[in-house]
Amino acid sequence: MTFQNWLKNTINSSGLTQKYIYESAGISKSSLDKWLAGTRYPKVTQLYILCTIVAPDSHIDAYLLASNLIVSECGN
Repeated sequence: MTFQNWLKNTINSSGLTQKYIYESAGISKSSLDKWLAGTRYPKVTQLYILCTIVAPDSHIDAYLLASNLIVSECGN
C-alpha cells in the first residue's frame, strides 16, 4: 500500500468531504490534491492533524501507519 492509496481509502471511509478535511486541517486544497496525487507528502504536524480529522478514534494508529508508508516511499 502507498501513502496515496491509504489517504484515498481513509478519506473515502471517513465519509468526510475533501473540502471539510483541508479546511479543518488548515491546509490548502492544492496541498491535499498533491498528497492524493502522490506527488507530495504532508509535513509531520500536518499529517498528525490530518489523522485526527479522518480517523478520530484511531488517529495514533493511522498516524503511525501513514508515517511508515511515507518513510518507506522516500527510501529512508
